[in-house]
Amino acid sequence: MQAQSSAGVSVWMTKAGSAITNETVTGWGSGTAEIELTAATGIIAGDYLEISNGSALGKLYPITGVVTNTVTLAGFDHTGTTAPASVSVIKKTDMVKLCLAGLTVNSNTGATISVGTFCNPSASIPSVVQEAGTLEMTGFIDSAATDYHEIVKASQDGHTRFVAIDLPNGNGSLTTAGVVGRIAYDIPLDGALGIAANLVMNVPLEHFYS
Repeated sequence: MQAQSSAGVSVWMTKAGSAITNETVTGWGSGTAEIELTAATGIIAGDYLEISNGSALGKLYPITGVVTNTVTLAGFDHTGTTAPASVSVIKKTDMVKLCLAGLTVNSNTGATISVGTFCNPSASIPSVVQEAGTLEMTGFIDSAATDYHEIVKASQDGHTRFVAIDLPNGNGSLTTAGVVGRIAYDIPLDGALGIAANLVMNVPLEHFYS
């Protein structure tokens, strides 16, 4: 591995009220990273496609190419799997670019509940409530900035937001989804007015690249 600069990283989050569209799937494409839709009109490279696991939030794959109704995804391989009936499309135009000062990922392991007995004191079962960790976002108070408005809205409405971290130099994207908690404000005696907000991830942050 070789060290890479963070210069050129861009962070995107779905806006309040953004339209996430469901598209019908006709099957997998001939390439292992391809999926066939009934209609891919308006979908372009740079958008994202969510493949759900039942009713749960699924992985958010970056779209790298669209030819007619065939969509190619970064970091995707459908080998040995069954195509879903539908997928969700998140358009880049329905996301806002966040001009953050910092971004910290804190990963969690799956939570368990102790059900120990005298015969098996260490017995446990998976908790129904699972968190994949948090994404700690720091920035500055700026009431004239659209991205600040969207972080405030996200902290107030409690709705799920999709987040994509696009990496420079062909390194793909990191994607996740979760709910933004309340904002903490930093008001120093001498310095910049700051904010910190945690996105509690519903799905693990994953790296997708071609």
